[in-house]
Amino acid sequence: MKVALIVLYFGKLPNYFSLFLKSCEINKDFTWFIFTDDKTEFNYPENVKKIEINFEQCQNLFQQKFDFDIALKTPQKLCDYKCAYGYILQDYIKDYEFWGHCDIDLIFGNLSNFVTKEVLQNYDKLYTLGHLTIYRNDELINKQFMNKINGQSRYKQVFTDDNGCGFDEWIGENINNIFYNTEYRFLDTAIGADLDPYNTSFVLAWYDKQKQKYIRDRVKNNVFEWKNGNLYRFYENEDKNKIIKEEFPYVHFQKRNMNFDKEILNVDDFFVIPNKFIYENKDVKSMLDIAKKLSVINYQYFKVKYKSLKSRLKNKNFNFSNVFK
Repeated sequence: MKVALIVLYFGKLPNYFSLFLKSCEINKDFTWFIFTDDKTEFNYPENVKKIEINFEQCQNLFQQKFDFDIALKTPQKLCDYKCAYGYILQDYIKDYEFWGHCDIDLIFGNLSNFVTKEVLQNYDKLYTLGHLTIYRNDELINKQFMNKINGQSRYKQVFTDDNGCGFDEWIGENINNIFYNTEYRFLDTAIGADLDPYNTSFVLAWYDKQKQKYIRDRVKNNVFEWKNGNLYRFYENEDKNKIIKEEFPYVHFQKRNMNFDKEILNVDDFFVIPNKFIYENKDVKSMLDIAKKLSVINYQYFKVKYKSLKSRLKNKNFNFSNVFK
């Protein structure tokens, strides 16, 4: 069952983009379409299709699909349009049974261990967050984002608002709310290792539907290993006498800088700690010890806050929110 994943990214691609591509290459059952204006030469595998497009062309392409003036002044606003990619970019994905969108600040493990044929057969929408969501490629399903919420055309409100509205996930009234009120089969679980962007340590976070907020995992020190296309999380139990191992389909490095050495592209086994990818040392316990030392000062919090403040001052956007409250 063929799945196409769509990415639109404008500006310089992340320094570890080659590693992202390496993790895509392993997943032969999936095809990626990368729309970007970055002309850097990368070794794109056969299942990753690069479409060169600048942001102005993207704006025009999106506007052609709507009979009202849309708000798309910056690439950041594209997040609100993710759930409409299947409608806007149908010509690229028409030969696929499923389509989805994902981010590129992540590394994939073995997606087929999670997005199985059985799962695809049983659901029309898989997952709820912007870094990976998958839809059945059906004309009516691809237009569900147009459905009203509480009698209001929410998508028109979002698509005419210059600010980010979180329409692709859980902020405000969103695409998930829409699918809850349809007959379509909706798998609303979270499967990826989504890292808290405000914590130097790798701390997992996810959305709690009952509490209607994002929550953080109690485990405060994790490392990951990518081995022969599979991705594993390691952490110590509460008594510190056992190391727990779990498999994940991907890890999401949201708002996090990662040190990257190109030599890692030549190995099939590497670790990931909070600030870099490591291929020399293969000992889990030593990786956990290094990661723990890195977390003594939570520099990540100040980096994210400083960058956010600069962006808000530049765009004159002072609508502050905290997704963990």
